Amino acid sequence: ASIDVQSGASVKASRQVTDYEGKAKRPKRVGRTFVVLTDGKDTSSKHDVAAFNSAMRHARGNGTLGIFLAANQDAVTVGKSYGFCGSTSLTYQPGKAVHAYKALDRILHAYTSSGSVSVFTKAERNASV
Repeated sequence: ASIDVQSGASVKASRQVTDYEGKAKRPKRVGRTFVVLTDGKDTSSKHDVAAFNSAMRHARGNGTLGIFLAANQDAVTVGKSYGFCGSTSLTYQPGKAVHAYKALDRILHAYTSSGSVSVFTKAERNASV
């Protein structure tokens, strides 16, 4: 089975996924993620914070993983105002962005390969600021 990206419903796969040798291979889990990377204050949105918060909470309620990475601000506080969880919001300094991106990669890999929602660790938070 796979997931219909329009409706989110489970549908039967029309063909089997195979590896390079032609052996049947189990497809990875398909999940929805919404990642925001920002380097400062929002200066161009057409909607206010309350509308974004409502939309993000609705998406999370329907199984979307929301991740908020922000430089030059408190990502946990700002992320929560936009409807993200504090545990999946990360502050980073521009000179340490590589650490934030590695942490993001770890979380996305865990979510897409097993469906488990991981959070930013204390070590990842410390390395990113």
